[in-house]
Amino acid sequence: MDTARVGQVKAYHSSGSTAHILLRSGKFDARNLLITWTVLTPRGQQRGHSHVGSEQAYIFVSGSGRIQVGDERAFVGQGEMVYVPPGTPHAIANTGDDNLVFITVASPPFAVERLFAERERREVRHEPEEAELAL
Repeated sequence: MDTARVGQVKAYHSSGSTAHILLRSGKFDARNLLITWTVLTPRGQQRGHSHVGSEQAYIFVSGSGRIQVGDERAFVGQGEMVYVPPGTPHAIANTGDDNLVFITVASPPFAVERLFAERERREVRHEPEEAELAL
């Protein structure tokens, strides 16, 4: 049996967001999945972005927030799932007073290192994201 635990796996940080990489291509012989456990601090966010060729699902574990997928916006909370079609711009923000915790699943996996490196570069230069979404 293969297992992974939050706090014992590689994690990436950006704008109040910490993404723990629980499963990725090449780990445990996985080929077609990327699974993250993500924590957004109050008022933290993942700015608008998309994953060309990868579909993604967000499963909300705790907290409350607002998500935008394409032109649609919704408030989300514990027990909800949101599907993001391939290439669709999406963003999420924590609107509550507690951490917003969610699991993401993407297939095929995308290069998460590249996504966070690009976010960090934009934050340092104070550049807008490719798709600023109106959360």
